[in-house]
Amino acid sequence: MNRCFACGEQFENKYRFCPVDGHSLIVVSDYRLTLIDEQALTARLVTEFRFAIGQIRHAWPSFKAAPIAFTRVRLHHWWRTVKRTLARPYALPGALTAAAVLMGLVLSVALFDRKSGGGEQVEDAGENGLIVAINLAEPAKGSIRDQLAAKRAARSSDTKGSASAKA
Repeated sequence: MNRCFACGEQFENKYRFCPVDGHSLIVVSDYRLTLIDEQALTARLVTEFRFAIGQIRHAWPSFKAAPIAFTRVRLHHWWRTVKRTLARPYALPGALTAAAVLMGLVLSVALFDRKSGGGEQVEDAGENGLIVAINLAEPAKGSIRDQLAAKRAARSSDTKGSASAKA
């Protein structure tokens, strides 16, 4: 089977050009590469890291001999790959949609945070509860351990004071 990457239609092998839009057809095999592997994530990451190191070792002599020419060639290959990727149907609209969704989420969080005022609203948790409010807008006034120790000391002095008042 042959496929037109412009319109996505598949045609028999007797066609060399797409009858719909005239683009050349690409031979499609039944073999489809899958990225899912049964190895653990760390093993796959190690494999990818070793591959990247091998690529760097392979390219280093060329880079060392002519760094400007090497960079120019690599940038040209990168630009061709970007153009080929963006030439695929729905690649650019998909990327722009994803960017718009992310921008919308960031702006929503920023506006929600601004409208909430960032004020601390802490209710009484009772005797056994502990509420921790973190205000990232203000610098820390001490470690959490020091603050908890101060609260415990205040509670123990309140209980001792009420016990002595009863006696």
